[in-house]
Amino acid sequence: LTHYEAKMRMEQSGVDAVMVGRGALMKPWIFKEFDDGASYSPDAAERIGWYRTLASYMKDHFGDDSMGKKKAFNFLPWHFEFLCRYVDLPERDWAMASRETPLIQSRIVPEYEDMPPLEQLLTCRNKETH
Repeated sequence: LTHYEAKMRMEQSGVDAVMVGRGALMKPWIFKEFDDGASYSPDAAERIGWYRTLASYMKDHFGDDSMGKKKAFNFLPWHFEFLCRYVDLPERDWAMASRETPLIQSRIVPEYEDMPPLEQLLTCRNKETH
């Protein structure tokens, strides 16, 4: 899900809101994009910051004791299965394609050859990696 897809769908249908669902699991900064009305393409270090924030929220919610850590460690891998699916889809490159099919349904897999090692790690879809 991208902010430009949501805006386009809202204008086409006349609705006042859209459900974000999986889009927020893949890129929790989608709400920042909605607020700014612009794409936000965080680099690997910035995305790690978002993941650390998620872990901090889990620590606050579940607690820092052994039971809390156990609960958080059950949820974190599940979240990483979504977070690793993030692909930068700038409006200038993808707006036309999004008119035909929602990009979230496209299951676009990035090219790994030219990716820095940290980026490769963050986009790896192997469960053991997370």
